Amino acid sequence: MIATGLFGAGCGGCAVFGLSLGKVRGRLTNAFAGFIIGFASLYLAWVWYLFLAARDSFGQGLFFFDTSAMFSFMQLIAANGMWEIGGATPTGGALYTIWVIEAFIVLIPAILIAFSADTPFCEPCNQWSEESACSVTFRAPEDLDQFRQSLEDENYSPLFDNALLSPEDVCLHAKIHRCPKCDGSTWLEVEQVRTWLDDKGEAQSSKDTVMKHLAISRQYAEALLALLPDPSGVISEESPATQNDLVEEGFQDEELG
Repeated sequence: MIATGLFGAGCGGCAVFGLSLGKVRGRLTNAFAGFIIGFASLYLAWVWYLFLAARDSFGQGLFFFDTSAMFSFMQLIAANGMWEIGGATPTGGALYTIWVIEAFIVLIPAILIAFSADTPFCEPCNQWSEESACSVTFRAPEDLDQFRQSLEDENYSPLFDNALLSPEDVCLHAKIHRCPKCDGSTWLEVEQVRTWLDDKGEAQSSKDTVMKHLAISRQYAEALLALLPDPSGVISEESPATQNDLVEEGFQDEELG
């Protein structure tokens, strides 16, 4: 089952790669492409499986590309069984059920992975954005709705004023997506990350999207990326455009000063 799921995930990855080359941005189109690639891969997997089954049963491998011949051979396998599990040989409805479950294990990851591909795209430059993660984490706010509203109002003090030297159990991670050709297309992505130890003492984590692809000026983005933990134990800003510079240049209102 794990191998089957990885096969489906690989189909989704192939779909994402092809869609990226084609610069396709519609998520529904992506999902449909994931389904097509997953279905085609499943079909070819069955062609190869039936070839091996014919070789083992009749001493000569045969490729069944015609769907009617393929289904006839599948019915023959279902009637007699082909393999055992736990000492039992699945046949009939039990084997058909296993095949249907396998098909879903392939198709669902392929569709979901393709659908989830939503990298920001710079329309004027016809280029996908490049992702950069901030070097520091940020203290999680008590009111996420107010935090989102502040960012949408171009008030980034909840980030600048709450940079952390080291991650906490609940904190924010920020990423910047930038067009590699121009300064006009820049986006901010923020996730809330929770970490904990399970009953076995192993570290576990979960992520929740707080802000997805919010348009942001390049100056603010560069300032966020420039935040670095300093050996002296303070947060430093090593960038031509720090938060104070932005205030002086008029990119930030008085509330952020």
